[in-house]
Amino acid sequence: MTLDVDFGTSPPAISGWGMVHHNLAGVTVTLASGTSFPPGTTRDALDPAGADLVRSFAAVTARYWRVTLPALAGSLAPLIGELLIGSAPTLDEPSLPTGWPTIVGNVARDRSPAGVPWTTRRGSSRERLPLEWQGMPAADLVAYLAAYTACGEGEQPVLLALKDGVTRFMTWTDTEISPEALGNGLFHVRSTFEGFPA
Repeated sequence: MTLDVDFGTSPPAISGWGMVHHNLAGVTVTLASGTSFPPGTTRDALDPAGADLVRSFAAVTARYWRVTLPALAGSLAPLIGELLIGSAPTLDEPSLPTGWPTIVGNVARDRSPAGVPWTTRRGSSRERLPLEWQGMPAADLVAYLAAYTACGEGEQPVLLALKDGVTRFMTWTDTEISPEALGNGLFHVRSTFEGFPA
């Protein structure tokens, strides 16, 4: 099976790709690009081993891209929840000052005219990650601010891939970005992301 992408006559520079919520394991998945169709230059190949992935490579500008999925064992049909082809900033790993994600309940609370508490659980709880970079280089700050702009300042979810191996879509909840200059081209930056627990 092949999945083809045509970025048109003005393709962007592509430097990464990923797959989320898939069942591909025990086979080699290949990503190829080209200026003509079908694309024939291999950019990456791996066995995803059933795990979500985000991978990067040297930036390439090409109109056509193809992901090739070999047949899976038995009659199992290949499934991919999200296929991503584009570019993503890679920043130094942030710290989690609280030491543990914050659990955000989804419960509406009010009181009756008599003062009796009323509660209604609206849905599943969410997980909040208050991340912090103690000394972000200026070049990383430029990429960080570009990412905030690219997601519409939090309007669109972002795919967050931390070094613990967990990859997931989260909402960037900051209403403002306020880097603090530390000197020597370094900045103290805080951001908060929220999503469903991994």
